[in-house]
Amino acid sequence: MLRFNAAIVPQQGNLRNGQYQNPNIGQSTNATQQRENQARVEDAQMQRWQLPNSMPRPTVPNELPKKNCAICDEEYPINELRVLFCNHWHCRSCLRGNVRVALSSRPFAPAKCCSVIPAELLRQFGGLTTNEIEQYKVKMEELTNPRSKLYCWGCAAYIPNAQRTKRVGDCSVCGKRTCKACRAKSHFGACDKTKTQADGAVEDGVYLLAELKGWKRCPNCLNLIQKNGGCNHMTCSCGENFCYLCGEVYGIYGSSSHTCERQQQEDQRRLEQWQRRQHRRQLQLQQRQQQQS
Repeated sequence: MLRFNAAIVPQQGNLRNGQYQNPNIGQSTNATQQRENQARVEDAQMQRWQLPNSMPRPTVPNELPKKNCAICDEEYPINELRVLFCNHWHCRSCLRGNVRVALSSRPFAPAKCCSVIPAELLRQFGGLTTNEIEQYKVKMEELTNPRSKLYCWGCAAYIPNAQRTKRVGDCSVCGKRTCKACRAKSHFGACDKTKTQADGAVEDGVYLLAELKGWKRCPNCLNLIQKNGGCNHMTCSCGENFCYLCGEVYGIYGSSSHTCERQQQEDQRRLEQWQRRQHRRQLQLQQRQQQQS
């Protein structure tokens, strides 16, 4: 019988200290350590660039708070709206349309919400052209300027203060020059005294007529106002709200909380007149009934 001795095949690896070691085990261990080290480095970099909790986070545009436009009632992010002095929010389209309607109005009526919108706010708004802002500024100055207004002798356009010198005013529409003293064509030397005196007489006549008729002046732009009916709460074309009897301003919002002593006296007088008429009618009715009986 043949016998074969089974040869012992050593495992693949190196013999160290009488034991075999698999090199694949060492390689897998080294790769795992490298991955762990790489993860630690990435975590350290993320912590380095991470903002602390006390610092404000940058706001994402989609997360901006939204408000409704007071005109069209559409919802917009607040960076697309403008808030006025009355705390009402307006979108660019509605505010632009409000100003353009004001520029095309005859006579000029300024753009307003609860109060008149100033030209400085429109300049910050940035939704209008430079020409539209300048036109609105000139028209607002024409309404609210308490000083004597200067108009071109050629085309009758208003000449703002920025286009006036010491003696003349330059018209931006037709380019003609107007004398500030006599309101005629610019000239050399002294003005015609007869024309100056005639213009002064006409102006004095208008003021005398206003005093006789009881006309009032707007406390803001000083324009003459005649009331032909309605209540005494007057709204001037410049946007000012005031009482026609005492001339007191109602306020920026035009509220009707004003209590006028002259108005109370006028109401009391009208009440007494009504009571006297009612009393006379009752007496007449009683007399007729007695005659019929």
